[in-house]
Amino acid sequence: MSAFPRNWQRGVILAVAFIAGLTPAVTRGAAERADFVQRMARITEGTPVAEVRRLLGEPDDVRDETDPDDISRFGVKEIWAYGTDGPRTFPTLGRIFVAGDDTVKLIVGGTGSPPSPDFISEKDLRRLLGLIAAVPDSYEPADPLALIRAVNSLQPLGKEGALVVIEEFLRVTGDERFGRGQGLFFLLRTLFDVPTDPGYLPRPGLGLPQTGILDDRTLLPRFPITIEQDLPLSLIHGYILAGAPEPVEKHMVYFREHGQIRAHPLRPVDDPLALLAEFEASPRWSFREDSEPNKDHARTLISHQLLRLVESVYRPRPLEERAVWANEQFDATIWNRRVEEFGRIGARWDAATMNYVFSDGTTLPEKVLPSYRRQIWKLPQLGNGGSLVVLRISPTRVLVSLRHSENDGHVVKKSVVMLCRADMTRETLTTFQVKASSGGNSGHQQSRDIPLAAGERVVAILESEDGELFSPQLMP
Repeated sequence: MSAFPRNWQRGVILAVAFIAGLTPAVTRGAAERADFVQRMARITEGTPVAEVRRLLGEPDDVRDETDPDDISRFGVKEIWAYGTDGPRTFPTLGRIFVAGDDTVKLIVGGTGSPPSPDFISEKDLRRLLGLIAAVPDSYEPADPLALIRAVNSLQPLGKEGALVVIEEFLRVTGDERFGRGQGLFFLLRTLFDVPTDPGYLPRPGLGLPQTGILDDRTLLPRFPITIEQDLPLSLIHGYILAGAPEPVEKHMVYFREHGQIRAHPLRPVDDPLALLAEFEASPRWSFREDSEPNKDHARTLISHQLLRLVESVYRPRPLEERAVWANEQFDATIWNRRVEEFGRIGARWDAATMNYVFSDGTTLPEKVLPSYRRQIWKLPQLGNGGSLVVLRISPTRVLVSLRHSENDGHVVKKSVVMLCRADMTRETLTTFQVKASSGGNSGHQQSRDIPLAAGERVVAILESEDGELFSPQLMP
């Protein structure tokens, strides 16, 4: 079909929507991405949310303070997400940050120019943006499967095409996140080849890596990752940073000028669990000089990535307990047994699905892990933003966090916050101590991971010289 009829059809659709009084959201699937950007560009800080609805339509997803990703760090009550593919999925069109007075505080996605629809369809672009978003940042548990899927999906586009999609990801991500785009540092170092001269890629300026660093940079030319038999593995537990991280855009310039995209998709080995022993015996093992406890910490880091990679065919622990076993320390006896068990499965890598499958092409049943919501008890007695937050992380455990601050000269009295069972026993599950403060400009957070079965109710108690204050019953 020629360009003229296609544009004519789109014009008719928009005209009908206008005559019928429909919001732009109704026709968003048919309208070009550029149209949405232009409408979003008309929104500024302080715009009432009613005007946002008029310009953009209803959001595809709304995130509030009860969501597990904790939007309170932005000082807003809601984030309106556009272009999602279900609850809490990546907003491929952008976001509107809504303040407590129902006005706009921040707009993400209303600047710049998106790719032409002649280059890539909206459906394919959204799929690729979602794959890029699934690659974790450096402070999150590494996920080699997410990295493989993003790299293998971008590689066929060639260098220019892949960079265009990554730049669109940065455009709709914005700079509202600390460490914006950190997952892209991993992605770029996997997607592009290492140059012959100097024999390594530039390292990201994200702080001091919490791992060993080899003097010979050619041994780990892609640091902070390594690719072992076409399997990308993270070598870090995170970074210690005092200041702002280096923007990924600086490295985008490097790869645009000097990058050579990999010639073939990643094709991991069929028995990836055996890689741990091989990698540790190689000169690339950057944890070599660490003490024995730290070596076990390194083995924990690598082994957890390998287990996450093969969850489609091998689950020594239920997926629901992932947050729990991710904190388990390495045990050589248990690991060797798992390597043997996996070897007997006869699994293989399937390039079509980008997943591990059994010999007959099947996998274990897919599981949709529950997304738990945060339970919050507001505690203004502990300063601006003072609160106790209880978030379930598995069917058997919860994460409890106490926040208190001395901002704006708030006086905090010496206090104790206890979390107890809401049954006849009133058993104390955890206790937080709060020191007295005459005011200042600092915030504090204490967090504990404690056992609590699903369905159990708890109650929190604040004790100070003013007496006791009880929370409502909470059931995380």
